[in-house]
Amino acid sequence: MALIIAQLAIRPGQFLILNNEQNYSCNIDTHERVRGISVFFKKEFASSVFNDTLKKDNELLDNPFLIHNAQPEFFQTLNAIEPEVQFQLARLISDLETHGYNGGTEEHLVFFFIIL
Repeated sequence: MALIIAQLAIRPGQFLILNNEQNYSCNIDTHERVRGISVFFKKEFASSVFNDTLKKDNELLDNPFLIHNAQPEFFQTLNAIEPEVQFQLARLISDLETHGYNGGTEEHLVFFFIIL
């Protein structure tokens, strides 16, 4: 197994996608106040949404309980936070602060999963 160590500077207005079970660490090198957020997908959730995006509606209706355990692999790169992503992220944070993690949170997570 090869050990790859890379350092990336994530600037305001950017986000980084990591894959499942990928090791990482975070260091915030500033004296200014910073707010960071990490969004993680459960394996089962990721498989379900991934499965739903790959199949046609009639396939999903004919076999609603047939789920493949394929895990998506994301291309790891820095991405700009577009206005719609910023808006949805603000809604997710607000809902989490107000209601905690509940059934409605998954709607926000589906949005983020699909845009990735």
